[in-house]
Amino acid sequence: RHCLPFFRGRRCMPLLMLCLLAGHANAQRHPSVLTLKMPLGQGGTPIRVTIAPLMYGKDFAFSFTLDDGLISDYLVALPFFRGGRVAPGYTDEWGSDQGGDGRDYPGLFYTDGCGTQEAFRAAVALNALHIIADTARARGFLSWAMADSLRRAGWDVLSHGYRHLTGGGIDAWSEVQENNRAVEAHLHVRMRDFVIPGGHDDILSDGPY
Repeated sequence: RHCLPFFRGRRCMPLLMLCLLAGHANAQRHPSVLTLKMPLGQGGTPIRVTIAPLMYGKDFAFSFTLDDGLISDYLVALPFFRGGRVAPGYTDEWGSDQGGDGRDYPGLFYTDGCGTQEAFRAAVALNALHIIADTARARGFLSWAMADSLRRAGWDVLSHGYRHLTGGGIDAWSEVQENNRAVEAHLHVRMRDFVIPGGHDDILSDGPY
């Protein structure tokens, strides 16, 4: 899959197959080394191979993160990006409306370089302590089932600390480890990124985390 940015068009398919076969055979012998040998004939148009800045030669990347694992991630953002009906008004436990307008939306899509339409996705920053039981009602946070639906839709899951603790005296190691264990147990995903609960202006928490 990662070879696709290098080879475009049907005439390049033999080179793509050579890349895949050579990589597979060599990986069997040397798991930590990948060598690609490409014999080329004389004459013809010179081949120029360059590394695309982004996969599929995209011009830019836009990262969209939803904070704190709120229920609106599932009720509004997911159907809005993927296409479908967003939820109507939903009053959470704090008296805030986390719903949308109840309308149908066509979704937002991009191509994967092979003509396949892919829905735009986002990332959710989760505090495992706040994720609620699947039977809870009128709450402001995601349930584990909702969070799993986002994961299965291709959304990324980011660690945000187990309790969302901030300040200079926190046990940052415990916050990170407890959150990682809980999320992995429920969603079967290992989080690779951490979002500081207090944000980039939280100078007290920045040191411990």
